[in-house]
Formats: sequence, C-alpha cells, structure tokens
Amino acid sequence: MKSTHIGWILLAALSGCASTAKNTGPADAQIAAIVVTANQVDVDAGELATSTSRLKDVRSFANLMITDHNAVNRSATALVQKLNVQPEPG
Repeated sequence: MKSTHIGWILLAALSGCASTAKNTGPADAQIAAIVVTANQVDVDAGELATSTSRLKDVRSFANLMITDHNAVNRSATALVQKLNVQPEPG
C-alpha cells in the first residue's frame, strides 16, 4: 500500500517536471535519483536495526521498512525505465 502511494507521488513529480515549460526545479533524472537514494537509506537503516536490535518489535518494524522501501525502489526503477529516464545525482 505504501509503495503504491509513493509510486503515484513519483509519477506525479515526474509528470509535473516533464510538463513544466519553465523548469527551475530538479530534472526528472535527479528526482528519480533522490527517490532511490532516500529509500536506500531506509533499507540500510532497517538492515542495521535487524542486525543489532534484540527487541522483537524493533526487528519486525525494521523488516517491514526493508520490504516496503525495496518495493518502492523496484516501482521507481520500473517507472523510470518505462519513461526512459536514467537516475542521476542532483
């Protein structure tokens, strides 16, 4: 569910940038890179929490973070490939 919402946000952001005649914000490729990087940070934090925490609830939440944010990255990657956008640093 969460990955679907973020996918729609990414699509809206990319569509908005593509349709703006006077684009003063980040380019589509930069937005894609930001999304992937931000989600990877959360995946890495989840992996750290699962490997270091002894609390069952923390490990459970960390596994949820890993699953959700990996799903968002897969969705974002599929979308940028469909739109022929290559992620690039901002």
